[in-house]
Amino acid sequence: EAFAALMNERARELGCTDTHFVTPNGLPDDDHYTTAADLCRIACAAMQNEAFAALVGTTYHETSSGDKTRTLKNKNKVLWQYEGGCGVKTGYTDAAGRCLVFAAEREGTRLVGVVLNCPDMWNAAYALLDYGFAAYQTRLIVDAGACVGYAAVDGGVKNGLAIFTKRAILYPLQRDGGDEVAFRIDCADTLQAPVAAGQAAGTLTLLVNGREAASVPLVTEESVTAANVGFYLQRILHAWPA
Repeated sequence: EAFAALMNERARELGCTDTHFVTPNGLPDDDHYTTAADLCRIACAAMQNEAFAALVGTTYHETSSGDKTRTLKNKNKVLWQYEGGCGVKTGYTDAAGRCLVFAAEREGTRLVGVVLNCPDMWNAAYALLDYGFAAYQTRLIVDAGACVGYAAVDGGVKNGLAIFTKRAILYPLQRDGGDEVAFRIDCADTLQAPVAAGQAAGTLTLLVNGREAASVPLVTEESVTAANVGFYLQRILHAWPA
């Protein structure tokens, strides 16, 4: 029960609003349910974990006990039947039917999908992946280190500094250009000195078709020390007529 509670907590953090776990192994319970969309959210988050991605992408694994060696074969046919197949998990119960969470990656684009209670789950998965790769392409939306504006500095030896993206934003967009892309910048207009180089300054959010799609932290370009009495005296002396 405690583990299922942790699962529910993490599911809520991922935005899974139609999921409730009772059993950690997926066996049926009247109050144990989810949806294909929520399973996609969970799988996308899980595939960001390198250890998990390596595990579900393994086709064969040898294990030894004494002088005996066994070869374990992954039952997920996506791994060897579909180009770029890299996961994720098969599942079956009498109540749920044949279920598959699947993933494939090509040319830097990773697609994740789910089919539930689907007798022909392999062909259904391949058709969905074919559509996804044909219709979408991952593109560089914002480069790492891109200057997005300037912020004033209060009480510093400089009056302002540039604000940059901490990392790049890559996102899959429709190949036919049908997506509307916009940005929202949440950043303080004024920073208080002292300011450290790389200090958090806000967030840049990518909006695709009006929905939040991705975000990246904004950071300061350089450090700005706080102005002291000596600094202001020097400014007065420089401004004084010779």
